[in-house]
Amino acid sequence: MNRHLGTFLTTAALLAIPLSTFHASAQTYLQLDLLGPLLICETDKNLEIWVPDVHANHYAPGFRAASSEYPLTHGQYKQYEMRLKRRDGTDISGNMVIQPANLASGRKIAVYGEQDAAGCRVKSNLASLSLVVPKPDTIWPQAPADEIEDVVDDGGSSQGQFSNQSGGRYATRVVLRYNDVKPDTAAIYQAGAIVYSPDVTPIGAEAQFTLEVVPQGESIPVVSHLQSAIAFGQMVGMISYPRHLCYPQDFTNCPLTSLISKRGSQIKGAMNQHSVIAADGLPFTSSSAKDCHAPLMLICKTNTCNLVLQ
Repeated sequence: MNRHLGTFLTTAALLAIPLSTFHASAQTYLQLDLLGPLLICETDKNLEIWVPDVHANHYAPGFRAASSEYPLTHGQYKQYEMRLKRRDGTDISGNMVIQPANLASGRKIAVYGEQDAAGCRVKSNLASLSLVVPKPDTIWPQAPADEIEDVVDDGGSSQGQFSNQSGGRYATRVVLRYNDVKPDTAAIYQAGAIVYSPDVTPIGAEAQFTLEVVPQGESIPVVSHLQSAIAFGQMVGMISYPRHLCYPQDFTNCPLTSLISKRGSQIKGAMNQHSVIAADGLPFTSSSAKDCHAPLMLICKTNTCNLVLQ
């Protein structure tokens, strides 16, 4: 180790380059990881991230960084803002390029989204909170659970990026990635005051923190697919979109109202107890993943947001 460090210092001295220059010239990237049933809306200058009121079956949302957490609360709607600067002190407005994820199987993960030139007209009374963030440089979709989903309208026609009615893999998490940032400017504000300064000290070139909304009921039988469909319904309900989440491999009857009717009245009585059991006494799915399986939804106002799979 000392031998290699000595070689590096000798080379730097020969080139008359101060060692500090190597650190000063390096970019730092900030990743804001978003996990849970979230509605993301593009505005002219920013992104608005909306958390639906899912307190009946999800824990309260919260921020998490390397060595700190900031829990939020369900209940009265509140607005938050993330502020962040480029390394040169300027404001950030990225191009929001979606990076399709190529999988070994050849399938890709899409961010479920639609374009609406008017932007989102969100019913804030149906939301737990909103968070305004700068537009990121890139958006990276993630789908830890290998599930095939379909989004249909009231008539049963497929919407979104997989329109062949066989569904596809939609992102249940996304990473908003910001290039060339000054990490110590990252902070969460509420009513103009800092409420949380996340520990985003970079490891190498990467810094990271998270906004997450985690479902309840890990130790009790939960029908996670049905729970996800309900969460997705609450999400699109904030903007009055007639959309429904379906799982073609499990459900042959959508939308959700038809599914509940088909599987029996026992489901209705159990939904609020977070122990939704099918009429035959078996859960819909044995998945034990902790994160919510409802796809995030991205509403793009401009054509700079490319929702097409490449």
